[in-house]
Amino acid sequence: MFRLDFRQRFSQAIVFALLSIGITLAIVTAMRARPYAIMEVVAENLVFRGNNPTLYAEPGSKVSLIFRNEALGIKHHLAIEGLDVATDVLRPGESQEINFSVPQRDTVLTYGCYLHPMMKGKFVIGSWHY
Repeated sequence: MFRLDFRQRFSQAIVFALLSIGITLAIVTAMRARPYAIMEVVAENLVFRGNNPTLYAEPGSKVSLIFRNEALGIKHHLAIEGLDVATDVLRPGESQEINFSVPQRDTVLTYGCYLHPMMKGKFVIGSWHY
C-alpha cells in the first residue's frame, strides 16, 4: 500500500491551507467589488421624470445615482433625507454621479430638490412597496 511520509503529508496540508486561504480571499474580494446598483433621476422643469418616482434599494447595497438636470432655465439639486447624500446645484444640461452605501435596515426615506419643495419622492430601502 502507498504511504506518505510525514514531509509529504505536511506539504499537502500546507498546499491545502494555502488554497483555502486563496479561495477565501478571492470570495471576499469579489463581494467587496460587487457592482453598484445604478439609478438615474432626471429633473424636468418642476418634477422628477416619471412624476417623482419611488426609488428602491436593497439594505446594505451600494448605489451609483446619476442625477441629470434637463429642466429649461431652472437649477436643481437632489438630496436624500436621512443619508449624507446630496448633489451640487446643477444648471440645465448638467449632470452629476454620486456613490453611496445604503443602510442595513429597511426604511423609507424622502429624496427631493430642496430648491423646489414640491419635487419629492420616496427612497425605499428593503422590500416595502408603497
